[in-house]
Amino acid sequence: MYGTQLPSPSPSPSPPHFARRDTTSVLAFLLDQQKMFKILPKIHNNHFELKDSFTKMKVKVAAAQLSDTVAAVIETYVAFNILPAEAMYTAEFVEKMDCLFDSLNSSYYYPQDGKSYKCALSAESPHIEMWYSLLKEMENWKVLELGTGRDKTNMFSFISAW
Repeated sequence: MYGTQLPSPSPSPSPPHFARRDTTSVLAFLLDQQKMFKILPKIHNNHFELKDSFTKMKVKVAAAQLSDTVAAVIETYVAFNILPAEAMYTAEFVEKMDCLFDSLNSSYYYPQDGKSYKCALSAESPHIEMWYSLLKEMENWKVLELGTGRDKTNMFSFISAW
């Protein structure tokens, strides 16, 4: 499992922030599964128990794990002190990935479901500004192995190859 180190939102020096896919998203999912009325009804165990490499490579699985609904669930659990405040970094990361997926994979001309990136690219759409902002931010990301803390950023060429 990997965590992604995100840059500090402020220019002053501060400790690094981490988006942790291993614990935060899974814990939010497990907490939701205990509820009678689920916030994540479309997400199942097989979205987190990736038993083979084919499942790991499915965009559908990544899109489900990195959806705005998952970000909202994490934020809700943080607000009620069920998850620690640091989990908000994961929620922010998940939301950014959801916006990126929407911006690259939409078949609608106009924004859908209140999501400004879930539409076709046009001169008026916010896509290009978001892409440049995200690319600039990604330059500072570090992918760390959670068990050892070793830097695995170079294994993911998408971060520096753009």
